[in-house]
Amino acid sequence: MFDDLIRRLDRIPKSQLIPIQIRLDDDGYLDRRYTAEECGAAFKVLFTDWREKVPVEQAWCAICGEVEDPQEFNTPDQERQIRDAGIAGTRAQGGRPGRDACGTWRRSRPRSRAPGRGCRSGP
Repeated sequence: MFDDLIRRLDRIPKSQLIPIQIRLDDDGYLDRRYTAEECGAAFKVLFTDWREKVPVEQAWCAICGEVEDPQEFNTPDQERQIRDAGIAGTRAQGGRPGRDACGTWRRSRPRSRAPGRGCRSGP
């Protein structure tokens, strides 16, 4: 019954790049915040400098100089944007096969009006 869903999900690459548009200010600066409790500094950096000059492996806090993973400099708003884009990208990949499988499952079941029966795609 769910064999088609499983086959479709298996075809989705295990690792994917999902494009995310992080908001910049009017001058092209990116908000950054070092999340370490000892510092917690908020600062701005020109987005092109961050993209072109900051290595993927490490970034430096502009205030205290500590070295950390670049993701540790995301603001809470940026974390929400990243999470929401990831959820949307995942739903775009897996949503259609899941809906198709639910529809097939519903059509194969006898009709029932009992509460709590059926296939739900959300929480």
